[in-house]
Amino acid sequence: MRRVTFFWAIFLFFMLGESQFVKAQWLRPKGPFLLNLDYARFRYDQKSGYLEVYCGFHPKDLVYDWSESDSAFIGGLRLWIRIKNPATGEFLVNERSSHRIVVEDTASVAYKRYFVIQRGFVLPQGDFRLWVLAVDSLSSMRRDSLQLPLTIPSFTDGPKASDLEFCSSIRPSANLESRFYKNSLEVVPNPTLIFGIMTDPVLFYYMELYSITPGERYTVRTRLFDRTGRKVKEIRQQRTYRSRDAIEAGMMNVSSVPSGTYLCRVDLLDKQDQLILQKEKKFYILNPHIKASQSVREQLLAALSSLSSDSLDREFEQASYLATNREISLYRQLTTLEGKRQFLADFWSKVAEGKSYFPPIQREAYMQRVRIANLKYGLFGKEGWQTDRGRVFIIYGKPDEIERFPSTMESKPYEIWRYFNIENGVEFIFVDRAGTGEYELVHSTKRGELQDENWQRFIY
Repeated sequence: MRRVTFFWAIFLFFMLGESQFVKAQWLRPKGPFLLNLDYARFRYDQKSGYLEVYCGFHPKDLVYDWSESDSAFIGGLRLWIRIKNPATGEFLVNERSSHRIVVEDTASVAYKRYFVIQRGFVLPQGDFRLWVLAVDSLSSMRRDSLQLPLTIPSFTDGPKASDLEFCSSIRPSANLESRFYKNSLEVVPNPTLIFGIMTDPVLFYYMELYSITPGERYTVRTRLFDRTGRKVKEIRQQRTYRSRDAIEAGMMNVSSVPSGTYLCRVDLLDKQDQLILQKEKKFYILNPHIKASQSVREQLLAALSSLSSDSLDREFEQASYLATNREISLYRQLTTLEGKRQFLADFWSKVAEGKSYFPPIQREAYMQRVRIANLKYGLFGKEGWQTDRGRVFIIYGKPDEIERFPSTMESKPYEIWRYFNIENGVEFIFVDRAGTGEYELVHSTKRGELQDENWQRFIY
C-alpha cells in the first residue's frame, strides 16, 4: 500500500507541479533549432587561401537550464566543422567546439541578440567538401547540419578580390581581441543572408582587393538585381587606394525593397569605366510591410477566374508543398468559389515573394513544373507530383547535376540530385528501396528537408 501511495504522490507532483517546476528551472525553445551557414574566402599566400566560416543561431531556439551559482539560465551548443578532400578522403579540418550562452531572463539582450560563431582555416588551393553540424547542448535531438562544395581559388595573376562577406554591421575598431576584428574594422557577419526591417535594414558588405594599382582612380559600382534580372538599385563611388592590397566596405539600405531573393553585384571599374573584377552574392530581403502590387493580384485573379471549384481545389492540393498548416486548414474551410479564388490569389502572391525556406516562384512556373513532374515521375497510378522526385523538382526546379547509380548485385539503384545555387549547394539522395521504380528521398543537405547521415544503409 505504501508503494501505491508513493507512486500517486510522485504522479501528482509531476501532474500538478510540473508546469511550475519547468517554468522555474527551464527555458523552452521558441522555434526549431536551425543552423545558418555562410563563408568567405580570402588570400593567404601564393598556394593557400584563408577560409572564414560563419555559423549563426537564434538564442531563443535553444534549451536553457537554471544555474543557482550563476543566477541565470545556461544554455549552449556544440559545433563540429569538417573539411574533407573528396579525392583523397583526407580531413583537412576536423574541429569540435562548445559555446556557452548565459541568459538572465527572456528580456535580456543575450536572449534576443543573434549569436554568431566565426572560425578561420588556412587551406591549400583545390576542391573540398565543407560539413557543419550543430547540436543543442541540453537537447541532443535538437540539431541541424549543412554540407556544401568548397573551392579554394588562386588569388594570383592580376587584380583579384575575396568573396563578398555580408554583414549586420561594419564599424571602425581598435579592439584586437574582438573575434570579428579585421583590418581596423569590426566586421560582424550575417550568416542568415536575410536583410530588411525585421532583421537588418542595411546590407553591409566587406571584401578585400589584391594586386591593384596604388594611387589609381577606381569606381566601385554596387548594384541590386531582383530574381528576374531587373536592376533595383545602384550606387557608384570613386575610390583611390594607397596600397596594392586594400579593403572595400560598402552598404545599401534595403528597407524599401519588396521581399524576395536578390543578387548583389559589386564591380571594380577603371578610370575608363572598364570592368576590372566583379563579385556577386545572393541574399533574401524580408519586408512584410511592402505588399505585392495590386496589379499582380489582379492578374492572378484573372488567371484563376476560369477555373471551377474542383480545379481550384486540385491546384491548391498540388501547391500545398509550399503551404503552412494554417493555410491548409483555412482553405479547407472555404466553401464559395469566390473565396477560393481570393485565397489562391493571395497565396500565389506570397509564393512569388518567397515563403519560408522555399525559393520564390511564379504560379505559372510552378504549375508548369507540376505538369513536367507528372510526365517524368508518375508510376503505378500515382501522379508524378505526388512522388518524392516530383516534389523536389516542383519546389526547387531542375537539378544542376544528377548522378545516377544503377542497381548491382550489392546495391539498389539510387540518384543524387545537386543544386549549386541553393544555400551554397545542396544534395537530394533518392533510393529505389522497393525495386518498383519509385525513388524515395532518404537524405538531403537542404535545410528543412529529411536528413539522415546514415542514408547509405538504404542502398544495400
